[in-house]
Amino acid sequence: MILISLGIVAIVLYNAFEEPVVDYVDSYFKKVTVKRNAANVPNEVQLSMDIELRLDNPSRPPIGATVKDIKTEAFSLDRTAADKVGKPILLGYANIDGILKIEPESVTNFNLTMITTSETAKDPDFVSRFTKDCNTGEKVTKMRVHIKEVTVDVFGSDVILTPGVESDFEMNCSSAMASSSETSVSNPGAPPNPSSGLPAAP
Repeated sequence: MILISLGIVAIVLYNAFEEPVVDYVDSYFKKVTVKRNAANVPNEVQLSMDIELRLDNPSRPPIGATVKDIKTEAFSLDRTAADKVGKPILLGYANIDGILKIEPESVTNFNLTMITTSETAKDPDFVSRFTKDCNTGEKVTKMRVHIKEVTVDVFGSDVILTPGVESDFEMNCSSAMASSSETSVSNPGAPPNPSSGLPAAP
């Protein structure tokens, strides 16, 4: 009788389970700090960016899910390149803070935070691209978010999703530079560089 009951439970759970789906929604600049060298030329761009994702759990009750890990990359793209992509420059990785519980038959939006590392923030190609984008033309810069892998716990078993979702999008620099209140220079006495277009540090 016990074996029959367990078999029935297993069949119910099997029939109720459907693989969760993860997708990209939007991105927002949280903070931008532009640093300059002694000649007042930008040589570092520290970025903090929120990445909003959506997880759709189509499984029927009682199949809830717990998101344990999400591997997501953020890149800078060259919007002026012939293919509008150019050389993707890796800025950093975003992961989930703690765990996220998802109810059956539900759709949940949540945010990850990407912060440039000390190395990526000083990448000369990225610094040049970002400052050029934000001071010419439409004043927008182009980014890419790549969702590589998602680990979901379903009834004690890890389900590894590899959505491979890539989203390319443009972000307005105005909001980014407005948040650049901590812009600093290594030599406060240096005169502003008129060609930089970025606000001089106080």
